[in-house]
Amino acid sequence: MGHIALEIDGARVAFTDRHDGVSIAPYDTANLGFASGDDPAAVAENRRRVAHDVGGPDARQWAWVRQVHGGRVVHVDTPGAGGDADALVTADRGVSLVVLVADCAPIALVADGTVAAVHCGWRGLTAGVIDAAVAAVRERGRSPVRAVVGPCISPAHYEFGVDQLAQVTQQTGPVVQAQTEAGTPALDLRAGVLRISRPRQAAEGQPGGKARGPPRHRPGIARAPHYLNGRGGSDPVVPRPDLTLELADRERLTESLMPPCGASTPRWASRRSHRRVPSG
Repeated sequence: MGHIALEIDGARVAFTDRHDGVSIAPYDTANLGFASGDDPAAVAENRRRVAHDVGGPDARQWAWVRQVHGGRVVHVDTPGAGGDADALVTADRGVSLVVLVADCAPIALVADGTVAAVHCGWRGLTAGVIDAAVAAVRERGRSPVRAVVGPCISPAHYEFGVDQLAQVTQQTGPVVQAQTEAGTPALDLRAGVLRISRPRQAAEGQPGGKARGPPRHRPGIARAPHYLNGRGGSDPVVPRPDLTLELADRERLTESLMPPCGASTPRWASRRSHRRVPSG
């Protein structure tokens, strides 16, 4: 089953795609959501395949939440449902955290034996789910928080209502404003995910809190060993630098970036080739 997997500070992070499962249309083929209307037996088999292929615990050891596009974070120490929330945090090595996404961004946070899984769409951005999850991880882990942002919808295919785009822009700044392939207003969700921590960043060692130059121009910042290409694979020849975000308390959130979904990344694309969020 197709997936991206990497090790971050002893934690295994994996992002699966929608291929090589057993679900039939319109859920074809690797649907993992029981609440989608799919055949429960097919979903169970898809989950079994994912657990086997990514080398993690049995799917019965997964912990999940009913995702509601909000800012709530839950701490979990046992497998099973964690209630209504959009992020889970645990320090238990026997529990695998799971969030399900189509267009939204999946984010993994790791710090000193504590991990979090975050589901973040545009409503989650405005609700503060990323900041809440980082704060929850810091409560249990003392080392700097590291994050991996998984594939999400491309602005080229994410038509957005003017009113909703203005609402997100108030939280993140104009970096989220984009255009679709047709030239209509769009939301750049991944840009918003990366930007959401920056308004409160403090420049480490800089008087007056002035921001330093872009991370890629700073000395001493490690480069990622590879970046993901449009086929969902990896190309070790062309490195891409990690992006380091400095938070208000000067801890660093290091992000390894994945490609947005779209026509150029069909393996990671949502089954919606074009998504529109209306105004009003």
